[in-house]
Amino acid sequence: MSIFRDERGGVLVLVAVCLPVIILFASFVLDVGHWFEHKRHLQLQADAGALAAGGVFRIPCADAPVEAEARRYAGDPTQATRFNAQVPPTDDANVHVLINSGQYWNDGGSDYSDGGGPCAAKHVDVKITEGDLPFFFGLAGSLVPAINAHARVEIQQQTTSAGALPVGVPDNNPTAAAAIFVNAGTGTVLATESLSKGVSTTLNGKTVTTWSGAATPVDISAANNTVIIALSGRQGWAPTGGTLSAICNEVLVECYSVTIDATGTVTGFTGLSFIHGYSTAGTGTPLAPIVRDTILYRVGCGDDSAPYFLLNAGCTVGVKTMIDFGPTGPDPSLPPAQGGIGAEVKVAGWGCPNGGANPKGCALTYNVSGANAGYWTTTAAAGYPGMPADGLAHSIDLNWKTATSSAQTLTSVHRSFSASSATSGPVDYVSVSEIGPGANSLAFGTHNLSVTIGVEESLQANSTDPNAAPVYLKVVGGSQNQALDCQEGANLRDELGSGCTPTYAINPGIPCESYQYYVLPQTADWYCVRTQTGGQNGQVTQGMLDRTQGGSNSCVNPNHWTDANGDGVITIPEDIPDGDPRLIPVFVTPFGSFGGSGNAVVPIVNFATFYVTGFSAPGNGGGQGDPCPGADPVPGGGYIVGHFIKYIDALNQGGGGGAPCDFSSFGTCVAVLTE
Repeated sequence: MSIFRDERGGVLVLVAVCLPVIILFASFVLDVGHWFEHKRHLQLQADAGALAAGGVFRIPCADAPVEAEARRYAGDPTQATRFNAQVPPTDDANVHVLINSGQYWNDGGSDYSDGGGPCAAKHVDVKITEGDLPFFFGLAGSLVPAINAHARVEIQQQTTSAGALPVGVPDNNPTAAAAIFVNAGTGTVLATESLSKGVSTTLNGKTVTTWSGAATPVDISAANNTVIIALSGRQGWAPTGGTLSAICNEVLVECYSVTIDATGTVTGFTGLSFIHGYSTAGTGTPLAPIVRDTILYRVGCGDDSAPYFLLNAGCTVGVKTMIDFGPTGPDPSLPPAQGGIGAEVKVAGWGCPNGGANPKGCALTYNVSGANAGYWTTTAAAGYPGMPADGLAHSIDLNWKTATSSAQTLTSVHRSFSASSATSGPVDYVSVSEIGPGANSLAFGTHNLSVTIGVEESLQANSTDPNAAPVYLKVVGGSQNQALDCQEGANLRDELGSGCTPTYAINPGIPCESYQYYVLPQTADWYCVRTQTGGQNGQVTQGMLDRTQGGSNSCVNPNHWTDANGDGVITIPEDIPDGDPRLIPVFVTPFGSFGGSGNAVVPIVNFATFYVTGFSAPGNGGGQGDPCPGADPVPGGGYIVGHFIKYIDALNQGGGGGAPCDFSSFGTCVAVLTE
């Protein structure tokens, strides 16, 4: 055999030739895996940094602790204490963490270049770059100049919630408003006027938010006309229905003041201001006088909107009226022998004299000259009618007679309204104007009228004052309690102790389903919640003990509504610790949600956080059921007492709607991982 045909050693040559290629490919595979591991861990660092930072947003907001937490959990080498450092081999000098940067480090990014610091931007954005990623085998150089990772947590207004207490808090922060001009005799809507939100100011002695409308043509053709105020929780709402029932039955709309029956029909209405209409045509006679211009004026009522809308009633008003008795000479009050007709006019009722000869009441004097020439006016000597603080409208009637007629009455020549929370709700000021204020007596015809109202600022204001007055939530007792039936099949104690299992969401303006719809199993978020009547005070006590004390009758979780660090405000976690079970989520519902006596379904307009500082003991006596020292007093049975507080839910128990958190507004916010 020829040695040239001997194949021994051929495999060795083949191996010698292929081995470097195999090693090269193996090295490539290992390095790709190495780079992938670094990339995955870098993303873990970014996620951890963003999530950790989202958990330390507090009110009031400070950038430093948020940024520090983000850098620590992102494994930033610049931090003395850090977590999640990049896997080796890694040169710390090659790892760069940027907070709220518009670009990565290798692209020239810098901190706070994307919207500013976390508090201003309402988010924490973590961008991490690892540059010059080394080869796995430590070869010189790098084929990967940089790898990047990114995560963002946004602080958003909460739009969904699970675990809220079955307690509804009526909201008095409308997002739209309108004035409805109505013929008081027929109920016909004469015109509607959308009102625009203005500024916070002081009117009638209270801080209110003004709402005003542009001049709207209104045809005044009847003697009695009223102005109804409609408030809505729907952004951009404007009245579109042609009838009062249609307008006031719209979703998230409350009208003041109307009465609506079970079928949704307006069966009665008062309105918050009154417009007296009068004719300038025709001629009166001593037997059939015609009331012309009639005005109420201030006497003892000092409100800015007096005397037509009285927030602080229990005061006296003056009456000024022009009555056409026909051709009677210069002074109709004179006896016939002196050229008059012996006319007498008096204001009926409201504390005016109800004895003596007819006509009875507070006498008016006829003015022959001066600023009130031609008018009958009340005087101090004869007395003024008094408007009681009863929350009702007070019709002004005039008793009259002449030398040739018996005593008779001119009814409803005007009206004064005494406000109350039951009838005017959150509206604390009303003014109707044409050219100037006080367009409450108008000749028949079309007038361009504008309305301004003042709405009380939210009773559900966030509090940080350790000495702030507590807020009382009436959970059970009577028809107007604030209890909700948020979980079908559970009793009130269980709902208070554990919260509501179903997921609820802020109503975007859609009608509520029927009462029977809200039963488990749930197939979609619920935008409305059922009200609950009745209940027992004992369930409130036991439910709140379950919630705040783990079911114990002893103090396990103390009341932290105290200024522990002496900075003058209550904050988390300086005073109230994270996870304090006294921090509870509640529903915010529209005004009027709890005005009826039966079960109903009401829309959800917001979610809020309430810090519990006390609750009622069983029974109706109003004893304290909270076993911890410093509990706030309760006014009776069935109450939960505490303070609303701006809270950011770091555990993301609810969802955000994309809108950035308003740190100064009422309502709960949540930290949401968005990128």
